[in-house]
Amino acid sequence: MAVENSWRVGIYGGSFDPIHDGHLRAARAAREAMKLDEVVFVPTGVPPHKAAGHHAAPQHRYNMASLAIADDPAFRICDIEVRAQAPSYTVDTVRYLVNAEPHVTDWYFIFGDDCAANLHRWKGLDELRKRVHFISIRRYGLDPQTPVRQSVSTLEISPDTTRSRDIRQALANGISLGLPLDPQVLRYIIQRRLYGFPGFEGVTSNE
Repeated sequence: MAVENSWRVGIYGGSFDPIHDGHLRAARAAREAMKLDEVVFVPTGVPPHKAAGHHAAPQHRYNMASLAIADDPAFRICDIEVRAQAPSYTVDTVRYLVNAEPHVTDWYFIFGDDCAANLHRWKGLDELRKRVHFISIRRYGLDPQTPVRQSVSTLEISPDTTRSRDIRQALANGISLGLPLDPQVLRYIIQRRLYGFPGFEGVTSNE
């Protein structure tokens, strides 16, 4: 049970390239399971992957995430990493939020189990353990490495294999219908022809 006058906030970081329904389901599941008052989405500014293929600029990914969460009053967004000129470390983002919002009594960091499996390599892990509770959304059946497993709470949700890279590939192939995207996000992508989407007359959303 939450302590009176407590304020519990989840930090949900990621590339969100683009943000999709799976991201939103995970955030809502974490909020409900951990009784969070808010979830803060933190789009990565300079993604570490930058592999071949189509990617959206940081500001576009921030704008799309803003559109996707606009109707949920428990969701908000932070642009600290988008404003950065270099790759950001999670420990720096968490330190910033904790210092900027002293009214928050409990912080939770939400990520997929694919990220949790590499948690032992994160910079500033000891500091992060002291500042946040880790929540791993179990999607792919992966577990954190043994040295940090005790620091992570695993949250099981219904199977969801949605991946942003598959959505990017579909868009690059001119496919827009049936994608697990908020209609406003899809409209944004189509209007700006992001991810190599070729564009054609009459398509503005997947409604």
